[in-house]
Amino acid sequence: MAVRDDPDIETALKELQTIHPIDVVIETGTYLGTGSTRMLAEFFERNRSLRRFVTMEAHWSYWKTARSNLQRFPFVEPKWGLSVSKEKAIEFVRNDPAIREHHRYPDIFIDDVNDPVGFYTRELQGGRVAPNTFALKPALKELVKHALY
Repeated sequence: MAVRDDPDIETALKELQTIHPIDVVIETGTYLGTGSTRMLAEFFERNRSLRRFVTMEAHWSYWKTARSNLQRFPFVEPKWGLSVSKEKAIEFVRNDPAIREHHRYPDIFIDDVNDPVGFYTRELQGGRVAPNTFALKPALKELVKHALY
């Protein structure tokens, strides 16, 4: 997915920052690190408020490319892995209505409109997928703690 630079997204992030400062970003699906990850990194590079920015990619070659593409943002931590087990991710892909019946959700981007379940399942099974789920508990605990006040 290619995320285009959109001034409305930056405006929304700035407004969100005034209501609830963001100091931890956890993103899944880095892909090549040139879309939403880059856009968020550029925003937070200009608006220094982050303590942590973790982005995960399950596909080995995409992760290697993303890690290279994101080198200019030393505060971004590209991780190779999954936020849930591969089995749970595949189960989600097979059962999520926004993937299975994507035509009913025109505002949600889908990578493959012909066979999205097959596409995402193959992506999860293909390449060298990290053998272990990346441990998100410390970052999630921090995020939840800060979101509660």
